[in-house]
Amino acid sequence: MIDRARRDGSLAVRLLDSDGQPGATAVTLPATYVRRHVELAYATTVHRAQGMTTDTAHVLADAGTTREAFYVAMTRGRSSNKAYLVLDPPANRHLDHQLTSSAADSEESTRDEVLQAIATNTSGQSSAHEAIRVEQDRAGSIAQLANEAETIAAYAHEIATTELLLTTLGDTPTTDRLLQDKDFDRLVAAIRGAHTAGIDLPTVLPRLAAPLQSRGTLRTRR
Repeated sequence: MIDRARRDGSLAVRLLDSDGQPGATAVTLPATYVRRHVELAYATTVHRAQGMTTDTAHVLADAGTTREAFYVAMTRGRSSNKAYLVLDPPANRHLDHQLTSSAADSEESTRDEVLQAIATNTSGQSSAHEAIRVEQDRAGSIAQLANEAETIAAYAHEIATTELLLTTLGDTPTTDRLLQDKDFDRLVAAIRGAHTAGIDLPTVLPRLAAPLQSRGTLRTRR
């Protein structure tokens, strides 16, 4: 710690003991040494602190802090590194989406929730191999395959519904209006449900199509 800053630019300093208290021995740092090697660093940004080493580091971090920046900040101190986490209400922050839904609903985040947000918030760029692996995992995931299967099934049911309308109602203006209606997908879903339930489709088709037909002037799909 600094005891005194003299007019000639030199500093009278004391080393801190293991308890953080000033030691008994005072040392004078010459003005030339102070100009070349001493910097007032009571507060600085993480990026400014890259490569710096200090006796102690006190880090202020919130849910918007990236894990890369947090790592740098928490490895600058030679003797100790301490983190002070911001637990302010999410409404007062600009990066609330990084918190869990439970944290976003509460008035104040917990320490663990902020640490979790920091741990999952990365600014680093993925390597080419990692990006390929992520895309391969996504493409082969159950969720992706289920979405693809649903898309294919929906398209197949649209084709099947069209054929069913033409077969049951014939190639008539009414059939054409049903096919062009903006809510045609609702009719497809109803027919799909009836098919799954084992209902005879030609029998129930007029009843399923009735809500669309009864609207009078049908709105066409764009």
